Amino acid sequence: MVADDPDAPISTAECLARFRAARARVDQRCAELRSWTAESAEGWTAKDYLAHLTAWQRRMVRWFAEGAAGTSRSGPEAGYTFEQLDALNERDFLGSRDAPLAQVRREFEETADAVEALVESLDDADLNDAARVPWLGFEARHTIAGNTYGHYLEHLEALEGLVAGKGTA
Repeated sequence: MVADDPDAPISTAECLARFRAARARVDQRCAELRSWTAESAEGWTAKDYLAHLTAWQRRMVRWFAEGAAGTSRSGPEAGYTFEQLDALNERDFLGSRDAPLAQVRREFEETADAVEALVESLDDADLNDAARVPWLGFEARHTIAGNTYGHYLEHLEALEGLVAGKGTA
């Protein structure tokens, strides 16, 4: 995937293509893993990365549902501001650390499917016109990229390192 101008409009078809391609890369790396218990330099396992991606996908789908219902929000989640993302990520990490791998993988698939359905329900104007998604405060394309395909790419190098055996067992 090529880095794009984040201010350039995107079509629904292109958004879906980017999402599907990035998801396929994550799925492929997971299929290639020899160890789900090896840790990256950050101290995260592949399961931890999937749980992290899942949490943000779930959150984003919820934001769109709440926004469509007329609910406004001031942060990513009740009790957290956007300045507290590290604390929120740490809470999520600790909360999912002991979850069974099968559950984490299933939840990743379910939330990714929900994201795909969400994006399919949007048209080009929904993605590119901030007035169409006033609860976000900016264009939906930014939130979708930041919580799905762009987010996947942020963590793909760590997953690839784990596939290559560069983690600690």
